[in-house]
Amino acid sequence: MSTNIFISILRELHVSFTKSFTLRAYEEHPYKYTFFGLKSLCERYGIEAKGLFLCDKRSILNLSLPFVAYFNNDYALVKKIDGERIVFEMYGSDNQLLLTDFINDCSGHVLIFKSNEKSIEPNYKQHLFNKWFSYVEYLCLAISAAVLLSIFMAGRPIPTCIEFILMLLSLLGCFLSGMLITQQMKVHNSLAESVCHVFKESSCNNVLESSAAKFLGRYSWAEIGFSYFFVNLIGLMILSNSQESLAYVAALSLLYSI
Repeated sequence: MSTNIFISILRELHVSFTKSFTLRAYEEHPYKYTFFGLKSLCERYGIEAKGLFLCDKRSILNLSLPFVAYFNNDYALVKKIDGERIVFEMYGSDNQLLLTDFINDCSGHVLIFKSNEKSIEPNYKQHLFNKWFSYVEYLCLAISAAVLLSIFMAGRPIPTCIEFILMLLSLLGCFLSGMLITQQMKVHNSLAESVCHVFKESSCNNVLESSAAKFLGRYSWAEIGFSYFFVNLIGLMILSNSQESLAYVAALSLLYSI
């Protein structure tokens, strides 16, 4: 998922955060589906959170917005109470309901919040820098691709059958590596998620979020894999008779398997 109730809480409280770090912090928390888990996550961001049980459930009218209520066997983020109607978020979408109906299905357990000017994601500036630096890297890659493709379009002999097959294989490698990058960036991609969850006992995230997932602690193997296949593709498109040179590069890349 590209969002969750914790991200919605941060947005309603106007607390600065980066999506990738917050998604990872939420997904890795063992008690994220409990009030205790939400409370501990909030405290990590400098937000005071307190759980209450309301004997008189109409007391929610006196609570500061937003707050989380246990409603209909799940958690609802209450954003607005307007007269006899209540606006709340569940499963990433806003809903409206009569206040009396909401109160009837509410257990009385709520979680209230209090933020201040010091409420912020831990190491927010560093995470924000990494986010924009990644965007610049991808932009430079796109510009380089456009330049190389323009050079290719200027004139090149028609590819041979073998070169065409190698191009298709490199294109497939770019596609698969690109899907892993979207998973790594926590971008919602239904195709990538369906492929990554073929095996119920494991997923792509088990590898992408492991300690060995990044080279020099900065560049992920998904990005390196994409670069490898992309360079192969461009080399095949621009240079004629480049199979021998690329074969040596492919042989060297086998060392990664070891």
